[in-house]
Amino acid sequence: MAGKFTIRVDLSAVFIFLSVLVIPFVYSTAVPDPSLSPRVAAISLFNLAFIAFLWAQLVKNRDWMDLNILKKRAVVFYAAYVFFAGISVFYSINSSEAVFEWMKTLTFFLFFCLAVIHFSGEKENVTRLIRLIVIFTLLISARGFFEIAAVTRQYQFDHQASYFIRAFSSNRNLFSEMLFLTLPFSVSGVFMLKKGWRILSVAGALSALILIVFLLTRSVWLALFISMLTAGGSIIIFRRLFFHPGLSQIMLRGSLLLLIVLVSGIYLFSRISNAEIIKKQLFWVKNYKYGSSLERTVLWEKSIRMVSDHPFTGVGQGNWRIAIPAYGLEGMRSESGEVLFQRPHNDFIWVLSENGIFGLIFYVLLFAVALYYGFRIIKQTPDKGDKFLALALTAGLTGYLTIAMLSFPKERVEHQVFVAFILALLVVKSSGLNPPGQNAGSRLKIPAALSLVWLLAASAAFISVSRLVSEVHINRGCRFRANKDYTGVISEMNKAATTFTTMDAFSTPLAWYRGEALFLLGHQEEALISFRDAFKANPNHLHVLNNLGTALELSGERTLAKRYYSKGLEISPRFSESLLNMCALLYNEKKYDSALIMLKRAGDSIVSARHERFLEAVLGRITLQAEKDSDDRLLAKTIERISNDKSWMIKVFRRSLKTGNPYRQELTEEAIYLLESVDSTIGSDQAIFYREKYFKNR
Repeated sequence: MAGKFTIRVDLSAVFIFLSVLVIPFVYSTAVPDPSLSPRVAAISLFNLAFIAFLWAQLVKNRDWMDLNILKKRAVVFYAAYVFFAGISVFYSINSSEAVFEWMKTLTFFLFFCLAVIHFSGEKENVTRLIRLIVIFTLLISARGFFEIAAVTRQYQFDHQASYFIRAFSSNRNLFSEMLFLTLPFSVSGVFMLKKGWRILSVAGALSALILIVFLLTRSVWLALFISMLTAGGSIIIFRRLFFHPGLSQIMLRGSLLLLIVLVSGIYLFSRISNAEIIKKQLFWVKNYKYGSSLERTVLWEKSIRMVSDHPFTGVGQGNWRIAIPAYGLEGMRSESGEVLFQRPHNDFIWVLSENGIFGLIFYVLLFAVALYYGFRIIKQTPDKGDKFLALALTAGLTGYLTIAMLSFPKERVEHQVFVAFILALLVVKSSGLNPPGQNAGSRLKIPAALSLVWLLAASAAFISVSRLVSEVHINRGCRFRANKDYTGVISEMNKAATTFTTMDAFSTPLAWYRGEALFLLGHQEEALISFRDAFKANPNHLHVLNNLGTALELSGERTLAKRYYSKGLEISPRFSESLLNMCALLYNEKKYDSALIMLKRAGDSIVSARHERFLEAVLGRITLQAEKDSDDRLLAKTIERISNDKSWMIKVFRRSLKTGNPYRQELTEEAIYLLESVDSTIGSDQAIFYREKYFKNR
């Protein structure tokens, strides 16, 4: 009789495998950001499945796993941060977007809790994690080197070409950040693993470092420097724990190897590119008043103003991108309405502006306690492997915090997975230092607590999958829009719009796409309704304000239309579409001088047939009025000659922009010059008389 065949599933092994080698590789070009919403959906479904399994096991046997480790301060502070992020939803401009972003934050927290639970089991789970991350590092590094080779066959490898290197990330910078987050584990593998795995760990660390050099991401360079300072400082402070003959030799070899790798990386880079590029990147690190560094400081300044308006509640989770235009876009890339900033490029300012001061306090406390855990492990653990692991994790965490001050890693799923690993390992290893019984306490009411957690995880999974489906429809709708298939746009945006999806990934309301399509199809009344809905979703979107104003003007509500045009121009004083539309409205009201002010504000930034038509029409009216207002027949006749030549009027207008004089004054000056210097109709005395008469207040 055949024996019974059974398969024993190691839950922790499956958890680690899926976390490291599945979730970070989920990718779909069917959505605008191929690596964001697909991975959010993947991790939310992942949480749901593991919480369900955990719930079932613990209901059967409450002693199967001790959950009291979730009472550690880091977990409590993380939970408090999630709580205040949830509270901010009630103060948000767009509650639909706030709920989705809060559910994403909750998803990351639940994953962190699952990681704590799984790593609190067998010690083998830690080495298993390190091995899989080493494999992950080698896989993404191989992809990165392959892309570099492909790029160098077509272009000289420089700063612009480096943007083509993204591996399985959405862009170069995110790829570089991901490589950095693998380093603590690869370095730990060098000290903790044996034989072949140690060699692979060295290969992983070296390949990640070389790619970090090649990718030219300044925030990661700075993070690497800070993490090395942290590691070096920790070794000096705890030198008695590290320096004995065996360890000293290993650390010396490791330091020399690191130096060789960095020098080799720079040398290889100079062979396929120019070492001057690295010098320029280093220049931009310390000179923050130029380029993208300046742009970030401007965004931070505006975000602090936002905080001063909403210090305790914030503007709501996920609502920074909606609120920021209200603080002005003049002089920024976004003033044209084509670029819409989605993040302040500083996670701490982001948390503060969206979740308020209490949200930031608990967010900072989470990392402060984690760093404390790291230094405590280094100081107290007798296990050499744990000591080096804590050193690498602590150094890596300080590097991550550096990146978080210059970028937006809290948004990215793969980043948060690896940060959760770092935090969870520090929590678990620190807990292991406690005396027996210190971690004990009243047991959690498992059925009730896990039932609530599972419902939250199920809600997060439902919302994230719904969002993913919506983004697929949004992507299709945008393709229809590019092909001018406006019926297709309406159909896809209707399918995309849900309770939890009101905007696309770039802050543009779905109702705006629908309204634009309806307007172009001639359905003006329906378009107006859609534009009103778009305004509710994002009241600071330049195109929403402009199109809503246009729809209102066409429906006869000129006063209301002017209000929306004006709001758009308060946000971006040189926004061309609103300037021209306001100009047209004022022209129709026969307020020609006011209309000219709109055109003058645009300056030379607008070059279009519509702008030229408006300019000719407004200048023609003002020039004609100047002719009628003139009490000197000779001067009036000369102004009439100018009015008969559109290009001449525009030439005078352009000169008024340069001199800063009013157009009428420049027009009169042109007429006087014509009479005196070209026609010789008047002498210099008469010209002086004219100038004193008409420009006496100049």
